[in-house]
Amino acid sequence: MEEEQIFSNKDRYSPMTPKETYRWQMQLRSEQQRELQDARDHHPKPYVRERSAAILSLAQGKSPHWVAKHGLLKPREPDTLYRWVNWYQREGLAGLVAHQQGGPVRRRL
Repeated sequence: MEEEQIFSNKDRYSPMTPKETYRWQMQLRSEQQRELQDARDHHPKPYVRERSAAILSLAQGKSPHWVAKHGLLKPREPDTLYRWVNWYQREGLAGLVAHQQGGPVRRRL
């Protein structure tokens, strides 16, 4: 039997279609996946929710480039996702929380 095609040939080269195979992959244990899902759905800081969603998408098999460009609310550079993954692999969820981006808060006069 032939395998069922998920995407039509027309969609195969569409920028909105994630690649089916690529070299980079990420595996999560079930407790890591639950932790990231909880952070994605309930964390008070929006940047932690975004980073958690990105890592979950990568673990589902989507390419980093596709997730960076199409899988988040705002397009990001793929290097940004690699940096988030490195933080998560080194420090866990605390790494995603600890590395807040942006400059210092300005004081009012």
